[in-house]
Parts: sequence; C-alpha cells; structure tokens
Amino acid sequence: MANDGKQNFLVDAVELAKQRNDNKVQHFLPGWMRRLMRPFPWLYDRYTYWTQVRRLLSYVNSEHNFFKIPSTSKDIYNSRGDYEHRGYEQETTLGRVNGKIKRVSRRWLRDMYCAYLWPQIDALLAGREKIKILEIGCGNCINLVLIKQKYGPRVELTGYDISHRRIEVARDYFGAELDGVELKVCSATDPVPAAERGAFDLVFSMHCLEQIPFAVQQAVEGVCERSSGLAVMIEPVFEFARPEQKLYLIYSDFVRTLLPTVAYLGYRITRAEPLAIESTLKNQSSIIVVDRRPAS
Repeated sequence: MANDGKQNFLVDAVELAKQRNDNKVQHFLPGWMRRLMRPFPWLYDRYTYWTQVRRLLSYVNSEHNFFKIPSTSKDIYNSRGDYEHRGYEQETTLGRVNGKIKRVSRRWLRDMYCAYLWPQIDALLAGREKIKILEIGCGNCINLVLIKQKYGPRVELTGYDISHRRIEVARDYFGAELDGVELKVCSATDPVPAAERGAFDLVFSMHCLEQIPFAVQQAVEGVCERSSGLAVMIEPVFEFARPEQKLYLIYSDFVRTLLPTVAYLGYRITRAEPLAIESTLKNQSSIIVVDRRPAS
C-alpha cells in the first residue's frame, strides 16, 4: 500500500503537464476587452492578477499536489521536438517592453535577452583574444548560436542540459551552426568536478534555474563555481516580481529564493535588477551578475 501511495504522488510529469495545459483556468474576459486594456499596464496587471488567482485555485482544488522533482523538466523536454525553434522562427507573444505591453516576435525577444550578455562578454574580451563560455541549461541552443554568430572564433562555447532530447533536436535543427560547440548532458544540480572549477570565463543561465526549486543552492553553485570571471543568471527574482507574477512562481513551483541563496553563499553580486523586457506577462525576468574575479 505504501508503494501505491508513493506512485500516486509522483505522477507522470509529462501527462500532468498536458492535463494542466488542457484544463487551464485562464482568461475570463473576451479578447477584445483585453486588447482595450493593453495601453494601461496597471489595469492589465490587475486583470492578470485575478486570472492567476483563479488558476491557483483550480490547482488547489485538483486531485494532484504537484511539486517539481529532479526528473520533471527532463521528462517534459524529452517528450517534445523542435517546438522551441519553430516558436523562435514564427511565433509572436504578448510581452512587456519598457513598461508597455506589446505583441512582439519571439525572435526579437530572444535577441533582446541575449543583448544583456553582450556587455559582460565584451568586458571579458577586452585585451584578450579568446574566452570560454558555458551555458547551463542550453536546451534549444539558440543562445549559443547567437553568441557564435556575434563573436565567432573569439569564444569557445560549451552547453550543458539535463535533456538529451533537447540537445539532439538542437543539433538536427542547427546543423553546422553548432560546429565547434561542445554539448553535454548534465544537470545544473550535479556536483562541480574539480577540473571544472573556475574553468570558464563566463557561465550563464537563462530561465533554467527557475525550474529547480528542490536544489537551489546546488544550482547556484553549479553556475558560480564553474566561473573564474563572471556568472550571469537571467532568471525570475521573487523580490522584483509584481503580485500576479509571484502567484505564478508559487503555483508553478518555480524558484522563489534565488537572490537570497546567491547572497547566502557569499558570492559578490555586482548587479541585481529586473529586465526592461518580459517574454510573458506572467513570469518575471531579472539579471543577477556575480563577479568571481579576485577583488582588486
């Protein structure tokens, strides 16, 4: 009986994600009314807050208590194909840019997110011929391809992701564009091997650590300990989120202690602030920069 209970609690992550997507309690106002609210972000925020309350209550009343476990993201991503790449090439989304709600392409948003990395890379390349960069949670490898296109042979690129399927899909999709990029199946929470400590000049994550609420400290250490230069986390920060975004982080069981964890571990934070762009109105994006270089 004990085994049956355990099996019922650790439900299949892929099937549950599909059920939750099919049964969303989302918008309760028609599209034309929501469009009228877009020029007034403060009003749209209040509407979004109540949609999030409704969605949270629908989860509370469901038969499953769903909390992320180490295999959750891996199982979901291993069940999918090139949907991320097709979205990047073709889709638009309702996001927030400089405080205004806009419908923008996913390609443009990705370019803007990566633009937060360019000053960090430029600073490390100043006076140097080449640097080593690692992305934790590289997944679809779009970020790595954009970095390679911009910096060419001046960067040596490596990517880790927990999902072998995402890496396979990325290799098939990009082909020669990933030549020279080392890709490895590895969890963000794996212990850092001695040979990898300080092995990279820049280590970054982008909406990856958010999915690891069960091992925040290990994930932060995995990013920071591998860097001898800068560690950059472009992730949600609970303290910077608006009320509706905090609700989203709670019912999605996303990380809500990222910034306190970085501070608790004693890393030198040189920047921590929300981004001027958000790829969705529900989830909040921030940047945390940790400087691992010896203090002058």
